[in-house]
Amino acid sequence: MLDGNSWYLIRLQQAQHLLLLQKAYPEFAGVEFPRGSMELLK
Repeated sequence: MLDGNSWYLIRLQQAQHLLLLQKAYPEFAGVEFPRGSMELLK
């Protein structure tokens, strides 16, 4: 996410995280984000 001149990585692992994001950035209200996943690379 670009905020001003700074880039931030956001991890939305729990529902609380999404609520905090939407409170800080109301323009994300109603946006659905894909579920995160991890894959073991060999």
